[in-house]
Amino acid sequence: MTPPIRLFVLVSCLSLAATGRAADVPHHDLRVTVDPQAHTLEAVDRIRPGDTLQLDEEGGYRFALHAGLAPRIVTRHWALERVPGEVDALFFGINATRDSVAEDVPLEGWRLIPRKRAGEQVEVHYGGVIDHPLAVQGEVVVPPDRTAVIRFKGAVPTAALLPHVLAMFFGVLWGLRTLLEALTGRRGLGWLTYTTLGLIGVGGMFLGPVVQKYAFGAFWTGVPFGWDLTDNKTLVMFLCWLAAAVALRWRRSAPRAVRWGVAAAAAVMVVVYLIPHSMYGSQLDYDQVDSGVDPSEAIGQG
Repeated sequence: MTPPIRLFVLVSCLSLAATGRAADVPHHDLRVTVDPQAHTLEAVDRIRPGDTLQLDEEGGYRFALHAGLAPRIVTRHWALERVPGEVDALFFGINATRDSVAEDVPLEGWRLIPRKRAGEQVEVHYGGVIDHPLAVQGEVVVPPDRTAVIRFKGAVPTAALLPHVLAMFFGVLWGLRTLLEALTGRRGLGWLTYTTLGLIGVGGMFLGPVVQKYAFGAFWTGVPFGWDLTDNKTLVMFLCWLAAAVALRWRRSAPRAVRWGVAAAAAVMVVVYLIPHSMYGSQLDYDQVDSGVDPSEAIGQG
């Protein structure tokens, strides 16, 4: 047998062995529909028990479900019956045991029994209400090695947020296109620079404060009123593009220097966009509120 043929036979045997082992283990083809508002779910579970899963003393395959889901079989030659008693740590099923589920979750044990002429796959449908309200248990502990910050965000109207996002997106897009124009020395540098300046001015310097006012209650918390990083980086980016646009008015005297100035403004813009949004952003200073300062005036950074 030649080496290529031997290799082919070896790969084929390994593939068949792997397929056989995959077929031996229990397999679920599970589809679940969840209604969060009604706290309900509906599930279709196609189960292949496989050869490695042993039948219990009653001749069936056990599985556990959340109480009240009322399973039913739609496959012929299979039977379903309830396993009496509590699902405890000794209950071994296809899908779960008590050790793998929280203690406060009510479970029911069920048994799938294959009859004569039963196929390798059985389809089980179940559904119902699952509602576990969250409860406060004990006191809240602040991590000792870091500060816990609670942020409260107001609703921002779509009419303000969407134009802001679009203007900032197209601002960086035009800025990158302007950078290419500056590097190649082509003649469209002027209108591209002015368009970028306009988009960043409208999106960052006008609509940005409007969005921040809706969200955090303050129009501007950057220089000279504070050190909000989002406001300040937007201001630096805008000023760089403004300087580049003003320099274009005197481009006849030093066109090469102007192109490099526009490229520098674009580079600053890229750095600004690489800084995560809202890092060192606005937040309520509770120390000032405790000292009697009006909350609207106690906006700090952190």
